Amino acid sequence: MNEEKISLLLAGNDYAFDGIVTSLLSITKHCSKALDVYVFTMDLSNKNPKWKPLNEKHSEVFNDILHKANKDSKLILVDMTKQYLELLDGNVNEKNSYTPFALLRLLSDKAPLPDKVLYLDTDTIAMDDITSLWNQDVDGYHFGAVLDHYGKVFISPKYINSGVVLMNLKEMKKDDALGKCRHLLHVKKMKFHDQTALNKVSFGRIKYLPRKFNDQKKLHKDTVIRHFAKTIIWVPYFHTRNIKPWNIHMMRKYNIHYIDDILDEYMKIKANFAQNQQN
Repeated sequence: MNEEKISLLLAGNDYAFDGIVTSLLSITKHCSKALDVYVFTMDLSNKNPKWKPLNEKHSEVFNDILHKANKDSKLILVDMTKQYLELLDGNVNEKNSYTPFALLRLLSDKAPLPDKVLYLDTDTIAMDDITSLWNQDVDGYHFGAVLDHYGKVFISPKYINSGVVLMNLKEMKKDDALGKCRHLLHVKKMKFHDQTALNKVSFGRIKYLPRKFNDQKKLHKDTVIRHFAKTIIWVPYFHTRNIKPWNIHMMRKYNIHYIDDILDEYMKIKANFAQNQQN
C-alpha cells in the first residue's frame, strides 16, 4: 500500500469557495491520510469584476477542514495569474459558457506541483476513501480518467471527462502535453475546451479508469467520487439539469439527501465565514 501523501489539485475564483469547502469536507470524512491540497486561482477582475481570486482568508477555512482530519495536511494556494496571462490570455476559447478558471488545470506544468497529482473539479464529492483512486497506476500514461457519460456516446467512445484526472505530470512534461493543449486552445474553437484538448492531445496515452471514480450521472453502491456534472433529462421533455452540492435548495428539491451531513457542516462553515468577514 502506498503511504505517501496524497496530492490534490483544485482551481477556481472566489465563487469556488463553496465547492471547495463541500469537496474537502467529503474527502476528509472518508480519508484520514495526510493531504497536500494545491488550489490554483488568479485575478482576472480587470476582465470581469466577478473573476476575483481566492485569498488567504479562504485558505484558512480550507486548512481548518484539512487539519481536523490530519494535522500533517496542508493547503497551498497558488496564484496563477502571471502564467495565465502569459500562456492562455486571449485564446479563442476564453469566451465560453465556462469561465477561464476552468483552464487553470492546463497550467499544471507551470507550477511547483509533484510528479503525480489528482485534479478534482469543485463539484465533486467523495463518497468513499480516495486512496483507492490515488493508488491507480498511471506509469507510462499522461493521466488516468473516466469516460464521459455523454461524450462517449455523442463525441467518441474513448472521450474522457476532465472533472477527475489522475495526472502523471512527469510524463506529460516529457511530451509537452499541456503545452500542446494550450496551443490548441489558441487555434481551435471547442465547446468543451479544456476537456477536448486533453482528449485530443493525450489520445493513446490515457488510462481509462472505472466509472466509480467519476460517477457523473447518479450514485452507485461502489461510487468513490460523485461528480455533480450537468445531466440531460429526456422525459417528459428534453432539457438539462445542473445541480451543485452547495445549492441546498436544488438538492432538497430533487430529494438528494445522501450528503446531508456534509451540507450541514458546510452551512455552519459558510455562516461563520460570512460573520468573520463582517467583523
